[in-house]
This record gives sequence, C-alpha cells and structure tokens, in this order.
Amino acid sequence: MSEGDRADDPAEVGRRGWPEGVRPITWDDTTHLGVGNDGRLYWDGKAVEVARTFRLSFWQVAFAALTVLAAVVAAGAAVVSAWADLQALP
Repeated sequence: MSEGDRADDPAEVGRRGWPEGVRPITWDDTTHLGVGNDGRLYWDGKAVEVARTFRLSFWQVAFAALTVLAAVVAAGAAVVSAWADLQALP
C-alpha cells in the first residue's frame, strides 16, 4: 500500500497525530471493555484510570496566593462595613 492509498483509508485517517503503536479499536476489541457496578470502565477486568497532574510555577502560586489574600481582605471589609451599618441603625 502506498502512502497515497493510506491517506484514503478511513482507518488510517484517524491515526494522523496519534502516538506510535496506537491503533483504532475494532469491534472484536470491544469484548475487552466492561462497566462495573460502581460505574467505572474496565479493560480485561482491570480498572481504566486516567490521571493528569500539573505543577504551577512559582509565579503562578504567588499570584494565586495574592488573589486569595485580596479576596479575604475584601470579605473582611464587607463584614466590617455591614457591622458598622448595623451599629448606625437607630
């Protein structure tokens, strides 16, 4: 099969950009899939787990901390303002 023929094959079109060794699933492969009573997806009886982690840079953490601090100060100011308004009532 030439490179041009591959581009016309629908099974190959979905493969562009896929990591090496990854292939489309076939109907026969679906017999490996299962769903447990807990609603989790299983492949050959083993739970399928997807985990994505990320790390924030120092500056992202610093900015997030400053944002939280500003929110806490604003909430405190709102409480003090409401308390002062209550004290001013006759």
